[in-house]
Amino acid sequence: MEKSIWKKVHIREEDESLYKEVDQFFESLNGSKELEYREGQHTMALDIVDTIRDRQILLIEAQVGIGKSYAYLIPLLTAVKNNSNFQGFIVATSTIALQEQLLKDVHLVAEMLGMDSVDVVLAKGKNNYLCLSRLSEYLKEAGTESYHKILEKILEDGGSDRHDFEEIPESVWRKVNVKNCKLYSCPNYGKCKYVVQRENYSAGKKVIITNQDLLVQHMKRGEDSNIFSPVDMIVIDEAHNFENKLRNAHVEAIDKRRIEGAIYCLYQSVSYDRDDIFPSTDFFEHLNHFFTLLRFSAKRVMATNKLEVEDFSDHQRIKFVYGPKMKTALCNLSNAISRVVIEVKEKNEKSEVDTLDKRSLGVLEGFQKILNDI
Repeated sequence: MEKSIWKKVHIREEDESLYKEVDQFFESLNGSKELEYREGQHTMALDIVDTIRDRQILLIEAQVGIGKSYAYLIPLLTAVKNNSNFQGFIVATSTIALQEQLLKDVHLVAEMLGMDSVDVVLAKGKNNYLCLSRLSEYLKEAGTESYHKILEKILEDGGSDRHDFEEIPESVWRKVNVKNCKLYSCPNYGKCKYVVQRENYSAGKKVIITNQDLLVQHMKRGEDSNIFSPVDMIVIDEAHNFENKLRNAHVEAIDKRRIEGAIYCLYQSVSYDRDDIFPSTDFFEHLNHFFTLLRFSAKRVMATNKLEVEDFSDHQRIKFVYGPKMKTALCNLSNAISRVVIEVKEKNEKSEVDTLDKRSLGVLEGFQKILNDI
């Protein structure tokens, strides 16, 4: 007999029990003052029970006001309540406001279901947390009097979330929030609230409420991901936004200035002669030619589609014509990169100490991979 998500229990026992309990819960709402009965909500909840049983993907489009959140929270929390083998679920939304509302809804639904408590965590992106290291650097420049309220908030109640510092302008917050977390190498690692919260995400929580971007990062890592603990179900609320989030996460972008910077850093790391910090190859000639062709081709496509050329920088994705000239320029640039890589590695090998800038080398090789993938 086929087994369900309920691990060692056969479908006919636990799954039917879940179906009956969810069905009875909604039937009991007729005439209830606590929660209004809605037929569409009832039907949707039972569809979700079927999804748990069949382990299938379910797409639901529901009208405004039907109560979608309760429709999926009631069967999923019932599953958490009644079966210890159920590993829980993730709900991913596209806005922080909806995340915070869902956190309230989880506690309300859990109370209606007679649950004493629910193991839930609100997983926000790193940009929503204060970075003590970046704050320290900012205060050295701006002075502690400029935003002493930040320090007061930290000292008084340990504030660390963007929600705790609503009086701080967004322009300032972007200078003090978590950007590129150094983890163990950070001097504030032991008292970083972002690190503590991140560990909670993977601590076996039964209910995880997060944003779609963080879920995408979790999915990209596959089985090696340690962002969230394993769950049995994933709910993507406002799924019409998810396709764009998923596509953006798999887009690799790089610009000409970053490539030039990587080249300079590479040669400076292996050269002690100031006159010998540039490629001996014709690298820059091929780099400039490639980006000139790329921009010209993109502008022609924009003109064909009646897009303003002045808006070029505002368009994240512009098609370009991959003709013979572009193909030749791309191949020449890729070959030039290969020669640069060989040259800097040879310079580094001649040195007694390994000084090669691995990060800049990674940027250059990553760019070459993008070119080869085209």
